[in-house]
Amino acid sequence: MSLFFAYVVNNNSNTLSIIDTVTNKVVANISLGTSPKGIAVTRDGKFAYVTNPLANTVSVIDTATNTLVGSPIPVGSFPEGIAITPDRKYTYVTNTGSDTVSVIDNATNVVVGSATPVGKQPAGIAFIPSGKRAFVVNSLSFTVSVIDTATNAVIATIPVGAQPYCVAITPNGKHAYVANVVFNAVSVIDTATNAVVATVPVGAPVVVAITPNGEYLYVSTNANSV
Repeated sequence: MSLFFAYVVNNNSNTLSIIDTVTNKVVANISLGTSPKGIAVTRDGKFAYVTNPLANTVSVIDTATNTLVGSPIPVGSFPEGIAITPDRKYTYVTNTGSDTVSVIDNATNVVVGSATPVGKQPAGIAFIPSGKRAFVVNSLSFTVSVIDTATNAVIATIPVGAQPYCVAITPNGKHAYVANVVFNAVSVIDTATNAVVATVPVGAPVVVAITPNGEYLYVSTNANSV
């Protein structure tokens, strides 16, 4: 069996499909919580964490056995975005319904401390390479909250465009790119100053991803948005 897999969340069937990328065949389907959405895989590939918005939980999958680890982890209301710290120690979850971010200790799969209040309806989240700060987009506040991961406190709030949804950070950690769905543009944030330094017009951007070498940003758009 191949050592390389793709993990696909199936929102309507409440499952996770695992695809062998050599044969492009589904090798397993795992039942999850209600309406799973976000997924993050640890850098060593050993575990996958999936948000279940309608169950207010996060499911953990052991990728060696393709089985669930323990019971789903209770987090905040309507968890959506999810990201794992570069050192693999913690998983951060944006709770869209409660306007907070929950932090899971990956060694125990238990939420640590109190949820961090951010802006209204947080969605995407990403870390700078050092893991010292997390950038959280707040869809209905039109802002990005910057969290100091040492204290899990918000240290800056950055105004961006209307209805930001996704954020990606360059491999060198110098810039964060934010997709603003209704603003029809991508905001570019200087992570050293926490200020927007450029705005790139793009029709209804939803998801952004940066190539591993940091040279290009790829943007998916929503043709039904205005």
